[in-house]
Formats: sequence, C-alpha cells, structure tokens
Amino acid sequence: LLIVMMPVLGPLFENPLVEFGLLGISIACGVYLVYSGYCVHKKRRAILTFAVGAAFWVAHIMFEDSLVLRTSMLLIGTAFVFIAYSLNHNALRLESCDNCCD
Repeated sequence: LLIVMMPVLGPLFENPLVEFGLLGISIACGVYLVYSGYCVHKKRRAILTFAVGAAFWVAHIMFEDSLVLRTSMLLIGTAFVFIAYSLNHNALRLESCDNCCD
C-alpha cells in the first residue's frame, strides 16, 4: 500500500527530486511485481491496467499549474495501479490453486 501511495506523497515534500524519486521507485517496484506475476499466470490485464495507472502518474507532471488536475491524475493513476495489483494477486492465487491439485 505504501508503494502505491508514494507518488501521492511526493508533492508534500515540495522537492522535485524527491517527487521524481518516489515516482520512479513506485513504477519500478510495480513493474517488477506485475511482470513477475505475469510470468506465472500469463494474463495481460494486470500489465495493461498498471501501464494506464503509471501513465497517469507520469502525465501528472505536465499539469504543474493546476493542483486539482494534478491531484486528480495522481489519484486516478493510484486507483488503476491498485486494481492492477489486485488483478495480479487474484490471477496468481487462481494459478496456484490450479497447480496444487496436479
């Protein structure tokens, strides 16, 4: 949950380096988690949903003048990333249940 919320916390520090660092760490961790899950279950939904969320996270940088739009984009991106993690987790759980009976 902390990794998902890191981009939202970045602007609180009012330091671009901290914000970009938190954004980069969040995306890197998310790519690792979702891709490692994909290698097991081979379902693209989690990867595509994560990509949409990460795109919202990155796109929020273009809207420095509008706090409302910037915050909205971060929250929408966070929702997509959270959904991607849930899809990945459920697919992994189903995959492990399929293999446990063999």
